[in-house]
Amino acid sequence: RSMCTRIAVELVGLHGLIGDFRASAVPVYFGSGCFWGRQHDFVEDFERAVLRRADGDVTTVGGYAGSASAGADGTVCYENPANHSVYADLGHAEVVQVDVPLNAAFAAFDLFYRSFIQLDAGIWAREDFFDIGPAYRAMVGLPGGLQRGALELLAALHSANLHNMTLREGRGSDEDTLGKNLVFVMDSNQFGFHQAELCLQFRNNQTGTYPASYHALKPTLEAEGRLRHTGCPGNYVCNSTLAPPPTMVVLQI
Repeated sequence: RSMCTRIAVELVGLHGLIGDFRASAVPVYFGSGCFWGRQHDFVEDFERAVLRRADGDVTTVGGYAGSASAGADGTVCYENPANHSVYADLGHAEVVQVDVPLNAAFAAFDLFYRSFIQLDAGIWAREDFFDIGPAYRAMVGLPGGLQRGALELLAALHSANLHNMTLREGRGSDEDTLGKNLVFVMDSNQFGFHQAELCLQFRNNQTGTYPASYHALKPTLEAEGRLRHTGCPGNYVCNSTLAPPPTMVVLQI
């Protein structure tokens, strides 16, 4: 069990948090490099380990955020041959959105900050520093942002900041944060979350592979209605993004 998970579980135990976390949960999105790694982190080290959520209750979804723009049809998509609504071109970055209970907010932000690695003295950055550009910038998004967010979320955002990273209000389509010790804080009411394509959910990270039980979360969340077809075209990673055509029944007369 990781240091991050141990600390989070101890904090949860101290505050008597084990139980029903749905009543006061707030959707928060977190970005720090490729979302495949962050999706796995939040499922395993937050939702399962800290909140004790069952598979059917998992809420961590990969997607895009950080801009007020979308394609003409309202879509935001991964890089694709048709160049249709490409997220980076629209000013978005890769993120995961999680339903965070207010009384477990510290554990969520602690996990987020501990995902950064030290590049140099006092310089912390995303673990996949080889992914270059604002599409991988560090950010968090919560309703109200830095100015009007819930007090519990803002307190956790600041108190969990163990690397003393600069927290700056995001304006949308912001710059890359690599090497700047910087995290943009977005108002998710203004800069909303867009779910990524189905075939991009719960995949292996670029630096590691995950067990079948983790990959099986995709059909589970589809069945629960937490994942849906986005209408985006096939992309450079996978093609199963469109809903299958209706089954045709041939009647014999």
